[in-house]
Amino acid sequence: MTTFNIPRSGFPELTFDGELLTQQREIDEAALAAGRYHQVAVYRTDDGEMIVAIRFHSNFPDEISDDSVEVVKNLDEVEEALSLYQPDIRFCRESETRQRDQVAAACRELTKRYDQLVDAVLRELKISTPVSQLPKV
Repeated sequence: MTTFNIPRSGFPELTFDGELLTQQREIDEAALAAGRYHQVAVYRTDDGEMIVAIRFHSNFPDEISDDSVEVVKNLDEVEEALSLYQPDIRFCRESETRQRDQVAAACRELTKRYDQLVDAVLRELKISTPVSQLPKV
């Protein structure tokens, strides 16, 4: 197994031994070029817990980059942690340089891209996870 050090906003890094199950980043070229994107990684620790790490990165001065980390017990809780995260919380507020309609449109797009990212992460996890560890439907 590998030792990971995961950054967390407002907290010390989370250090654990385990394996990376999947890591996905938005593939929208315009968003990547602008420096505003989400990245999601899911790990399994040596003691069986799962780590969900969500990073929002922005190069814009009135936006705050953020590293959110959740420790969960199984794939059901991974899906819940991903669905409870608000992808637009750090971005979708009015400022001196942005109007309400611009913010609303950008927030819808940011949320849509995050949802696509979550779908890719869950698809990857379900493909690479033994049937016995799949979430119960």
